[in-house]
Amino acid sequence: MFSKLKSFFKSSKGDTFIGLIDELGASTSNQKDSCTVAFNFCAYINNEGEVIEEEIRVSKDFPDKNKRIKGLNSLSIVKIKGEKTTYYERDLIQLFSVVETDSKNNELNKILQERLKPVIFKSSYFGDFILDRGLNWFETTTKWLDSEISISLSVETVEASEIEKYAVELFKNQESWHTKFINKIISDLLETKNECWLSDNEEPLNAREFKQKIVIESITFHEDGDFDVWFKDGGTFWGHHISIFCNLNGEIGEATING
Repeated sequence: MFSKLKSFFKSSKGDTFIGLIDELGASTSNQKDSCTVAFNFCAYINNEGEVIEEEIRVSKDFPDKNKRIKGLNSLSIVKIKGEKTTYYERDLIQLFSVVETDSKNNELNKILQERLKPVIFKSSYFGDFILDRGLNWFETTTKWLDSEISISLSVETVEASEIEKYAVELFKNQESWHTKFINKIISDLLETKNECWLSDNEEPLNAREFKQKIVIESITFHEDGDFDVWFKDGGTFWGHHISIFCNLNGEIGEATING
């Protein structure tokens, strides 16, 4: 239906780009009276016909905060008019118009087919991790004490093998770390629960009751020994999640309630 989306503006100014949108697709951020539509090309062909296989941000500001652009789907090939600029030493494309969605291009289609293949990081400790390109991390599931959880290795700036060593270190001491997590959550959030998050006719919880409701769900590891831990709240905060940011040097941040 939208394979031949017309330009938003009659002006033909700007260069032509044909690009492959990454796994995240397009997003819209709203301001008070306007909005910004943005997406990333993971590869694109510029006005001179060069194939450039690197990420670049594409965005456009609209005076209408309810503006939406149809057809800018994840892993789709689109043709646009725009201008390549630099902002804080980062290349960007200022979008003028969308010329065509669901576009066809052999070179970009080859890149697309490669991106559809799973990328695997093999760990002798955890087994196989699969790359989530949209979040730029490798993920798998494993046992943490008696719970099945997901773990992720963020590879924004370093190799997965560098991050994995932090995960191994944490898991080898999981009992003591788990006790620290739970004690921190109780210290930071039990009073909040009983003062602000009690349902009608619900009795205040003691530390033991609160502890029984909290279940670890996932851990994401970053560089320099940083990691964040996420817990299911067991309904204590009406379905929100609980997170703690930590470091293997022993630092444990404040436990927070997240939507």
